[in-house]
Amino acid sequence: MLREFLSLPETAESGSVRALVESARQAYLAGKFLEMDLSFTQALGDCPSAHWIHNEYASYLRKTRRLPEAIVHYFKAHEGEPRSADILLNLVLALRAAGDLPRAIEVLNKGLEYNTSNARLWNQLGSCHRDGNHLERAQTCFRHAIELNPEYLVATNNLANLLQGIGEYDGAVRLFE
Repeated sequence: MLREFLSLPETAESGSVRALVESARQAYLAGKFLEMDLSFTQALGDCPSAHWIHNEYASYLRKTRRLPEAIVHYFKAHEGEPRSADILLNLVLALRAAGDLPRAIEVLNKGLEYNTSNARLWNQLGSCHRDGNHLERAQTCFRHAIELNPEYLVATNNLANLLQGIGEYDGAVRLFE
């Protein structure tokens, strides 16, 4: 996230929009959330279809636990950039935090149509299924994420924890051999 505070995307529409987003970032860092909202709202008024602004604003909203608003902006960002795995992951994290697992799973399944080989998306789908107590589906997703990227320790840890939780200790240990 530090990178987000230091630079703006090359797609910034104008200097005034750049200044507004930078002002919003600084307001967030200072804990001035009303000022942050005003700056982001003005930037979006100038560039309503700028998906990167929606994504960034949503990230700040999620950090301040304003999940319904964050979800709205993540969906707008996702509409503008439907193949972005990063935006999709942000949206799913907000949906999960809001307790909307069915919608998170639906969004991930659609996103995986574009990103079939993205281990992070498969891992996140596994986490959603685990949270929904669909443990066989979760195992399948975690295993697929590991097949796609054997170095992806988050998926390996998630699978090991799941296996340990259902009493398959040997299977959990084998993952780290």
